[in-house]
Amino acid sequence: MPILVVPVAFLAGGAVLVWWALRRRRALALRPSGWLPVTGTLVGAGASRRVEYVSPDGRRLRIQVPAGVPLPDEGPVEVLLDPRDPSRARLAEPDVVAVRLVRQLLLLGIVSLVVGLVILVVLA
Repeated sequence: MPILVVPVAFLAGGAVLVWWALRRRRALALRPSGWLPVTGTLVGAGASRRVEYVSPDGRRLRIQVPAGVPLPDEGPVEVLLDPRDPSRARLAEPDVVAVRLVRQLLLLGIVSLVVGLVILVVLA
């Protein structure tokens, strides 16, 4: 009987991962769509990092970079711009990382479910 704990653990863990990944995927879909991608430049260093970008009307605007966001030290940075209000912008990198994480968790959950089912069928 204790050997059945292993496939049940795989099934439970896989179910939780799939459930969580699907919730996160739904939350990502609620984020604004239709925002325009523009290229910005990283300005500053340390805690006062900012990204400077040019709005469609030619104004140079800056947004603060959160401390935990990994960005390159030099080069272009992708920024998503609100088409209705060019002063509203956000970095595209956290969205890309979040989509990649959700995809990996969904895949891991499905693999755990399949492994749990295979072990359960073999042991039964």
